[in-house]
Amino acid sequence: MKKDTYMTLLGLRDTCYNNFNFDIDEKDFYLGTDTYKKIDKILKNAQDEQLLIQFEEGTHLYQDYDPEYLSVAQKREVQHDINAARDFLDNYDGSSDDKHDNYAAYLDDNSLSYSFGADSSLDEVQNNLNDIETDAVIVWQRREDEYILLPHTIHSLERIKKQISSNKHVDDKKLRYAMERLFDNITDFLKPFSDSELGKYENSISEELKDNFEHYALGVQTDARETAADKLTKYAVELAEKENNDKL
Repeated sequence: MKKDTYMTLLGLRDTCYNNFNFDIDEKDFYLGTDTYKKIDKILKNAQDEQLLIQFEEGTHLYQDYDPEYLSVAQKREVQHDINAARDFLDNYDGSSDDKHDNYAAYLDDNSLSYSFGADSSLDEVQNNLNDIETDAVIVWQRREDEYILLPHTIHSLERIKKQISSNKHVDDKKLRYAMERLFDNITDFLKPFSDSELGKYENSISEELKDNFEHYALGVQTDARETAADKLTKYAVELAEKENNDKL
């Protein structure tokens, strides 16, 4: 689904949510309620990696934070780094006193993903990578040499938010500010995907589109409850497709 199609459906969903009866004198009191739930289900099913990437374009979500940042890597890049790191450690023949510093320098020079540091457990990084089903990986550096790998999904961003909000005791003012800014950026980014924003996107679509949709609602108000909601939902999808030259 295109980003613009998603936003159009969001506006149509909230038109249903905010105008339950469409001024139809309670001939189908549940038409708005039933339809917004059906459209919302379509929206939830569309919240995949491809849609997320479209929403990321032009945002500051993955800008660097100092000393905290988010970036996106591919699983193959992280796997390359794990293999290279193991190879370095297994074949290191220099001074043991300099091993850690040389290892850190090697990672800086050879990493494709910057997804772990010299103090990271490679087994833990590998296990985290194995748990990620999508090819794209969110790399979150919370502190120097502290990284978290997350699947490139809306759920992963919610997890970052939760981890930030649960981290109450951060004495470093610079780090605390960066975490607060990151929390605000993620919160703002996730608004189109958040249940707490239900009803707030009605004005994001044109009055012409809204009138067209509500006129159709009047035409199906005497149908059976489930039939009417199915028809109105189908029409919402057709309007969104036509409006954005998309095919769902």
